[in-house]
Amino acid sequence: MSLLQVEELQVRYGSGRTSLLAVDRISLQVEPGASLGVVGESGSGKSTLARAIVQLIRSSSGRIVLDGRDVTNARGGAVRHVRDRVQMVFQDPFSTLNPRRTIGATLEEAVGIRQRRDRARHEKNGEVEELLQLVLAEDSVTFEGEFYRFRDVTIQPRPASMPRVWVSGGGRVADVESPDRETMAPRVVKRIAGADGWLSRSAADLDLIKRDWAVVSAEVRRQRGTLAGFTFGHCNFIHVVETEDEVEALRTQREPFMEIMGTHRPFEQLQRSYLLGTPAQQVARLVALHQAGCEYFVLGPTSDDPRQIELLMRLVVEPLISFVAKSKERDFHG
Repeated sequence: MSLLQVEELQVRYGSGRTSLLAVDRISLQVEPGASLGVVGESGSGKSTLARAIVQLIRSSSGRIVLDGRDVTNARGGAVRHVRDRVQMVFQDPFSTLNPRRTIGATLEEAVGIRQRRDRARHEKNGEVEELLQLVLAEDSVTFEGEFYRFRDVTIQPRPASMPRVWVSGGGRVADVESPDRETMAPRVVKRIAGADGWLSRSAADLDLIKRDWAVVSAEVRRQRGTLAGFTFGHCNFIHVVETEDEVEALRTQREPFMEIMGTHRPFEQLQRSYLLGTPAQQVARLVALHQAGCEYFVLGPTSDDPRQIELLMRLVVEPLISFVAKSKERDFHG
């Protein structure tokens, strides 16, 4: 399999009668271990071709395939996949490097040193949580952390009481483009257990969420002796289709989900994590989470179509509320 394939690529600047065709039906491929030179006079479209390959500009037609994946006019996570695999060295050396960044930071980003970045991200999150609790509870706060520093800060007006703090996180379905893993680091579990609630992540399947909840709830009990006062919530994305035909529902949902999630993950993987399928299947997944201990749901439509709110309430939220009410009634009488 070729590392890179460009098929009949066209790039056009502008539109209409004044548009300029900068790249006209270029095809090439780069094999593993090979080098390829593109030669042409100034203004022939060499740089435009390179910019289209690394997704700095959009192509007008044709295909760009990287590592067997179609990344033509990529969005979201698919762009990160391209940037991790392909970089462009610009002709002007003075515009290549950011003068405000150190050489170390530039090289770290270029070669993808993720372990240090992951550790720093966790430590930054811990500092943010600490400093927020301080400024929400006290006046004239001075904070000296490794990542954040400030002096004599007061929030006015301050909340009458400390807001409940929830921490989001958890394992996610394996994805080569993400540094996150299927298991939570112990320091993340401890930080979640020290908060008032946990918002499990959408990029996990039902089994991962249940497993993570077992770990989190055990740590909460270890720290506090009880789960009382701690809330288990879940955040997810949803697109409701008024049909009981699963094939039709998935066909309709594919476009809005791929639009916002990008093309770096196959649609079948998205089905594991997000609320796809018929309304009955979507309700069944939420019911399973409720039965596992989830008390709070945050559901984000993938479309700005106002009708999605009506469908969400009528076909998903109301049946879920009805199920929960009946369950409580059975528990009360049982």
